[in-house]
Amino acid sequence: LTVLPTQTALVGVAGWVAVTLDLGVGTMMAVDLGLALYNSPDLLSKGMCADIFTHEQQSCVQMSALVIGFFTWFYIGVTGSYNLARMMRDDSLQPRSRLGQIWLLLGTDFLIGGVVPLPGLVLKGLLNGSLTLEDMIMLVGVVQLGTYGVLMRSRKFRATIHAYLASHAQAVTTAVGIAAMIGNAEPELVQALAIALFRAVPLDRVTQEAMALSRPDPALHELSETAMLEGVDAFVSHSWVDDSDAKWVQLQAWRKDFVACNKREPLVWIDKYCISAHDVENSL
Repeated sequence: LTVLPTQTALVGVAGWVAVTLDLGVGTMMAVDLGLALYNSPDLLSKGMCADIFTHEQQSCVQMSALVIGFFTWFYIGVTGSYNLARMMRDDSLQPRSRLGQIWLLLGTDFLIGGVVPLPGLVLKGLLNGSLTLEDMIMLVGVVQLGTYGVLMRSRKFRATIHAYLASHAQAVTTAVGIAAMIGNAEPELVQALAIALFRAVPLDRVTQEAMALSRPDPALHELSETAMLEGVDAFVSHSWVDDSDAKWVQLQAWRKDFVACNKREPLVWIDKYCISAHDVENSL
């Protein structure tokens, strides 16, 4: 989870580690559940009880919930691992997309790990009127797991983590030092300005007419939006005197491939959209 999208080789390693761990844990849980059912045949013989709020049927209900929950977890885990493994073998995908799938797979596992035991704990509390200390500790644990799962599946949270890690990486530190020397400012101020002023623009807001302009247009800045460091999909480097038609064709070809792979518009940094014409010095 500490891997950055720019660390291509580590993204590949992390992906296969995630697949292996997911399948391994799923297999161990399935074996553990099978042994529990084999050693408790009386629980299975009761079936799904009609009146679930009687003390005698408590073990039956809890076991039924575990059977449904663990097989659901195992199915989703296997499906997620298979899809991630297939994506890791697809050379056309960008490291950022692969890393996002790793976070989604592990986030799903954490989320299910927090949701599955919850009904059994709630039911036990209702039946017994209270929970033991061990149950309370477990309850706190599953809530934590569920919270981690929700956060890990959030694209905004991932971008925040990547931005934090990138801001402490050597490449960013070097860039900040260079900018500080050029701009005659303290590195801390430069980095704070970079975080505050960094912007990006969805590529569907970029027009051919705007890319053909060879002069600044302050109105274009309004089409961009605030973004997290390391939160964009591409940095578009170009010259304003390039052949605008050829540049547009290449940009749209890349956009088409990106949308086909990621099912969303790419978020890019383009100077004429992301640098404020009213504050060029600080933006640069």
